[in-house]
Amino acid sequence: MNTLHRIAGWSGLFFLSSLYILPLSYAQQPTLSEALGASADIIKNHTSAKSATMETVSVAESRKYAFISDMRMAGYPVKGTLRELNKQESGLLARLLAHDKNYINVLRRCKNQSFKGIRFNKKAKKIEVAIGLPCNQVLVAYADKNHVQWWGGILDEKIASLVLTLLEASSTTIN
Repeated sequence: MNTLHRIAGWSGLFFLSSLYILPLSYAQQPTLSEALGASADIIKNHTSAKSATMETVSVAESRKYAFISDMRMAGYPVKGTLRELNKQESGLLARLLAHDKNYINVLRRCKNQSFKGIRFNKKAKKIEVAIGLPCNQVLVAYADKNHVQWWGGILDEKIASLVLTLLEASSTTIN
């Protein structure tokens, strides 16, 4: 074996061993409860909730139009009509979405093809949730001191399936 092969071999071995020694790391983002703080009460103790199917638009457009119109949720335009969720459905959806353990700690890029939305209201305050499909990405928009704040996470696949089933089964349609 010539000197070049030995150097290449040792370099490769050194590189691989350095990967083994280094711990895996990632940026830990705040949980939904941590991000919302006291505003989490809007979801947990909401007085009404509505759901909708929404059009897919760019992130820039959704951020620009968040909380501008009742015919948008988290800035995404509503397709068709809003559906009033009954107290049982909205209560279960609130518990599923507000529970931090229902989100997986994985960041991944995925192109959503459609969105479902939920608006939780408590008096004059509201929190809007957009669920991107098929990626199970959850975007939460809420107002904090006249600024729109955002949080994002990925729902566990089984929880996402349950949430979508509940949304499809919602009862009354309103305009």
